[in-house]
Amino acid sequence: MTRRMLSSPIDSRSQTFYYRNSTTNCAPCKFKRRLKAEAQGSLDILLSLRKSFEEYRTFQDEWTEEFAFVERAGSAVCLICNDKIASMKRSNMKRHFDTRHATFASKYPAGDSRKKVCQELLSRVQASQQQLRVWTRQGDYNSDSFAGSLAIVRNGKPFTDGEYAKTFMLDVANELFDDLPNKDKIIKRIQDMPLLARTVRDRAVMMANQVEETQVKDIHAAPFFSLALDESTDISHLSQFSVIARYAAGDTLREESLAVLPIKGTTRGENLFKPFIEFAQEKNLPMDKLISVCTDGALCMVGKNKGFVALLRENENRPILSFHCIRHQEALSAQLRDGQLGEVMSLVIRVINFIVARALNDRQFKTLLDEVGNNYHGLLLHSNVRWLSRGKVLSRFAACLNEIWTFLEIKGIKHPELTETEWLLKFYHLVDMTEHLNQLNVKMQALKYIIRLSLKKISKYFAFMAL
Repeated sequence: MTRRMLSSPIDSRSQTFYYRNSTTNCAPCKFKRRLKAEAQGSLDILLSLRKSFEEYRTFQDEWTEEFAFVERAGSAVCLICNDKIASMKRSNMKRHFDTRHATFASKYPAGDSRKKVCQELLSRVQASQQQLRVWTRQGDYNSDSFAGSLAIVRNGKPFTDGEYAKTFMLDVANELFDDLPNKDKIIKRIQDMPLLARTVRDRAVMMANQVEETQVKDIHAAPFFSLALDESTDISHLSQFSVIARYAAGDTLREESLAVLPIKGTTRGENLFKPFIEFAQEKNLPMDKLISVCTDGALCMVGKNKGFVALLRENENRPILSFHCIRHQEALSAQLRDGQLGEVMSLVIRVINFIVARALNDRQFKTLLDEVGNNYHGLLLHSNVRWLSRGKVLSRFAACLNEIWTFLEIKGIKHPELTETEWLLKFYHLVDMTEHLNQLNVKMQALKYIIRLSLKKISKYFAFMAL
């Protein structure tokens, strides 16, 4: 009977149905189904964990306002110091913010103030990135070449340093990336980076033109603007005329250099006015928005008939405010005239010139300072041109006064005033006074420092000196 059933013709579909139903409730099948269900449950748990993990590692927008971080190329970048954090975790950003930028956190507490500052920092980063993209779109150039050229120009290095920088990077890369599999690719990219002197110059010109166009555009958008002008002679005896503009770009007050114009021949008012007005016409500056000019008070600037300001008013046919730079006034008022303090300063300069202006004396005095363990390695020469020179020279002289006595005694030079109590009282009074004047001048040199704050600092200084 069994043989006939096995040998009877049964189609494959019926046979499959028979075996499937006959084995459904057996113990091994139940065990397999249980394992499959458990595996499916574990897979669901893993998928949910992975989803939550990915959400945890995804940059959250609120971190920008909370910790001043933004996402860039898969990493979290600090807007304050530009440091990168590879692991995009909230705890890492909080630790960085609390340890590295505690002052920022106290100055701008969480809320609208911090949100506003973080947005300003973010807008600056976006503006610099946009500017770099504009530079690279102007031709078939590499952004790395622009970045290298920008670093050279910012640090005031010659264009020929681009080749040195490239050689330096190649030498370092050979050792630094020696254990990486793509070392040859990195070396090849550095070798292909154009940093010849002419290339760096062309990049610098393109970037300068773009910055200049942006400045002129912002000045056109501003309701008004003012200028600060100064003429000086460099070490090559070339007269330079510096033009600095101050204007509002949105909610930001900007102070930026517009041009440094070379002056040929004399430096009278008409010699300064001609290149400036040519520059203004070439760049299409909105001179109708110019409201004030700040100068150093020189005759070529503020002369009644032929000064720069007078010629500018005549050209514009309207009144323009003229100011004497308050920092220059402070520097002029700090100059010493003939008197007791002037005599003290004259003696200090004579002693310094005796020591520093002679090579042998300078070497011997530096050796003496090293032997006694003085923190300084020499004296400073005085220059009337530099505003902060007097204070720095006197401070260094006071710090090395004992060694100066010893050195002059060895050389047989007699200056009995250096040991007199009355002279020392005047000297230390002069040291303290010039130190406070230097601090006042440095504070007023800060960017975005309006006249109200300058006057406030000056009032505080006079109140302090009156004590």
